[in-house]
Amino acid sequence: MFGRKNERDWPRPDGVLEQQHRMICVFVIVYVGNDFESVGSDVFEVTQWWDDQVPRHINLSYCDIRYLGEHVFRPVPRLRSVSLAGNVRLRTAELEVALAGVRSPPTSLETVILSHTNVSDVQSLVRRLQTSTNISRLELAYNHIHAVPKRTFFFLSALHYLDLSHNEIVRIDGLSGLARLDYLGLAFNALERIQSSMFEGLHELQRLDISYNAIVGDLDAEALFGLFNLRAVDISGNRLRKIVLDSGGLESLEALSASWNRISDLRFVGRLPRLWSVDLSHNAIVRVPDDVFPLGQRVELLNLSGNAISDIATGALRRVSLGTVDMSWNRLTTLDDVGWKSVNVLLVHNNDITKV
Repeated sequence: MFGRKNERDWPRPDGVLEQQHRMICVFVIVYVGNDFESVGSDVFEVTQWWDDQVPRHINLSYCDIRYLGEHVFRPVPRLRSVSLAGNVRLRTAELEVALAGVRSPPTSLETVILSHTNVSDVQSLVRRLQTSTNISRLELAYNHIHAVPKRTFFFLSALHYLDLSHNEIVRIDGLSGLARLDYLGLAFNALERIQSSMFEGLHELQRLDISYNAIVGDLDAEALFGLFNLRAVDISGNRLRKIVLDSGGLESLEALSASWNRISDLRFVGRLPRLWSVDLSHNAIVRVPDDVFPLGQRVELLNLSGNAISDIATGALRRVSLGTVDMSWNRLTTLDDVGWKSVNVLLVHNNDITKV
């Protein structure tokens, strides 16, 4: 814990406005890694006498907490962030009641970190937070969430960052209300398919991570059609065979990670004109065809390592400017000129090359 009781206690150099001092004052209570069995309702009462203009941050991560007082957060004015991550023995019912007891101004609380806290019913939990309408970051990773019902996050319209990774999610009925969401983490769950209804209304989403799920077969970009501002997608670690762009979509995509799938045809990347980073390592690609990228495109990273590539078409890389190309761990036997002069860094180790 640190802080000053009153902003007047701060030394004030000549020419520095009082408002500037207020901006750097902060009260932080950090108990990370301790061994608390319980945190009673009166623990943070002292914060009522701290400077009302200074925000509070409470971090109780990995403290082995088993009991939270019903009103533990109620006396904390201007509570800006709370972390209870890693308290795996904390009962969900007590967690929900404690969160419902937050009595800071609804616009004060911005960050809530509840990863690794045995949450299973995400809708019930979020309902307790619905008066905290200014929450912009919510972390719920490493829990036991199976499904996300409709309107679960409807009242948290200020969310910019939502992490639901490392759960057991098999179904997402919708994420309506999250019009400002910038990042959505769904990695390491059990989703078998991607549907447009999952992402309806997420027009500001820029980063989507659905890696290491159970998605099989073709990924039709039409499911992501309404994500107009999507810049980066990670679909690694699934069982995808093909990415289909017949209906458009992903026109704004700049970075694609699709490693550890079963993709054999990479021609789809030519329909993504803003793409500058492509990771298709550890797939089933055997050939790089002509004109993979549009004329004049600049690609900083093209990772095709760990495939079974034995043939690169003569004009495969001639039309594009490339930063790093990783062709290691393939089946190349020769390095014929296919446009290597446009490549800044070329990695071809662990092939069968006998002629350069």
